[in-house]
Amino acid sequence: MPKDPQLLAHQQWLGYLQPVGLAVSPPALVQAQAFVNSNVAAEQTRFLEHVKEVKAGGDEPIPAITDLKGLLTDPALFAWKDSDLIGDEAKVRDLEVVLIDYHETLRPSFAVPAPEGGWLLLVQELPLAADALAGHPAGPLRAPLARIEGAHRSSVQRRRRAAGVRSRRT
Repeated sequence: MPKDPQLLAHQQWLGYLQPVGLAVSPPALVQAQAFVNSNVAAEQTRFLEHVKEVKAGGDEPIPAITDLKGLLTDPALFAWKDSDLIGDEAKVRDLEVVLIDYHETLRPSFAVPAPEGGWLLLVQELPLAADALAGHPAGPLRAPLARIEGAHRSSVQRRRRAAGVRSRRT
C-alpha cells in the first residue's frame, strides 16, 4: 500500500532530527497540515553565516554559533525582535530552577514573553561543549539534554512515590 508523501516527509524529517524523549508523530503532523519545506538552500546559506570556527580545547577548530541572539534576531531566519528576547538579569533570575539532586542550576540566558503574560520559552546559551562539558558521562554533546531528561525523570519518580505508585522493573 503506497504511503502518503507528506507522511513519508515527516518520517524522514524526524529521522534527521533523531528526537530524544517526547516528539510529535508523523500522522499528527499530517493531520495538523504541517508541511516539510525541502527548499531551504537560502536559509541554510544564511545560517552558515552565523557559524564560526573556534578553538575548543582540541587541535582542530570546531564550528560554533558564537552570537545566539544575533542568530535568533536575523530577519532572514527566525526574525525575532530584540524585545522578544528578555535578557535582563533581574527578570530571568526569577526563572532559575535549582536541581538539588544534580548539583545543577538551570538558568536561562533569555526568556521569551507570552502575549497573554508569563513566559513562552526559556533559552539557555551554553558554553562550547568541548570546554565546559568534557568528561561528562553522557558525552560532551549530549550532556545538556541528559541533564534535562534526568531532571524530568526525577520529578516523575518523586510524584509517583508521593502518589504511592510503585514502578515495575522488568
